[in-house]
Amino acid sequence: MRAKARLLGTALGALLLPLSVGTTAHAAQSAQSAQSAQSVQSVQGEPTVRIMAGSCSSGNFCMFDLVNYNAGSTTSTNLWRDIVHDDDNFAGNHWRDGNGNLTTQVMDNRTSSVKNESGCRVYLWSNPGYSGENIAYSDGSWDPDLGARPFVGDNAASSADFSC
Repeated sequence: MRAKARLLGTALGALLLPLSVGTTAHAAQSAQSAQSAQSVQSVQGEPTVRIMAGSCSSGNFCMFDLVNYNAGSTTSTNLWRDIVHDDDNFAGNHWRDGNGNLTTQVMDNRTSSVKNESGCRVYLWSNPGYSGENIAYSDGSWDPDLGARPFVGDNAASSADFSC
């Protein structure tokens, strides 16, 4: 009787093992596919930005380290960053360079110009957590020099929230 139970247990285990491995492999494959889709999604907007300083793809709120969307920059870094949703603290964000690579330079209190192509109204705030002074940018608006604004001036933005 024990031999039959052991044999039955082994046979049952052999039947279930491929099912559990297949399920695990499928889950891993699904996760990998989702990750690939995210990668493709983020890469699609980059070629436009790489072509010239100051470009901004539809669906993005684009921030630039220098005035005039980095145009005329004497540096080769062309620091920029696109966001597509609320961000309560820029301190954890890093600029991208002219090739789209993340840099070690933190964005907090470093934005000098913006373009809003997000489809939403975006509020820039002077402090983390959507606090302090703010300035609103309607969809389609561009601001080449935040230093010319009475609120959240040059190199003072620390958070942004979207109102869609």
